[in-house]
Amino acid sequence: MTAAKLYAVLFEYQQEQIKAWCWGSCGAGHIGAVDLGSATAITCAEADCPHLEKQLDEPMGELGDTPVFLRKLEALEP
Repeated sequence: MTAAKLYAVLFEYQQEQIKAWCWGSCGAGHIGAVDLGSATAITCAEADCPHLEKQLDEPMGELGDTPVFLRKLEALEP
C-alpha cells in the first residue's frame, strides 16, 4: 500500500527532533532516507504531526507517484 502523501524532514538541520520524536515518542518516521544532494531527508506518512512548526503547501517532489511535502519541526525544549 502506498501513502497518499509523504512528509520529509531534513536530517542535517533537525537531527535532534527526528531522534526525539520521529524515531522516538511518535515513532512514525521511516528509517530509510532520501538523498537530496546537499541534504538528506527522512520521511513520514503521518498527516497530523504534533510537533509540526510549518510545512510547504506544494510538494517539493515525488517518490514514485507519491507527493512529498517538506516539513519543519518545532524546536526542542532546552
